[in-house]
Amino acid sequence: MLGVSVVLGQEEICHPVEDDQKLWQAYEENPILKQQIEVLKSRIEIQKQELEIKDKLIALEEKRAEVYKQAYEAEKELTDRALKLSEKKSSWEILGTLGLIAIIITVIASVL
Repeated sequence: MLGVSVVLGQEEICHPVEDDQKLWQAYEENPILKQQIEVLKSRIEIQKQELEIKDKLIALEEKRAEVYKQAYEAEKELTDRALKLSEKKSSWEILGTLGLIAIIITVIASVL
């Protein structure tokens, strides 16, 4: 009896060739078996496509997270700039006000 040896993990399994021939014959003679095999093949293809779609979705989510991170950093930078500008403007406003007060005091003192 001829056989085919197949290694699975660490075990070697001997599979008789006659069994393969019987399986092939059953496959050829049974249209339902053919149909079931085709259905299984199509399910495998669908699962492969689902995995590809999931991989693409994950990549999109990673890009989206990166965009949000960049937008946050840009917004933070703009907010910091605005705060610095408002502080500087306040300082100039204070200096302007103090200068105006000094001029008014000078004018009043010169009038008196």
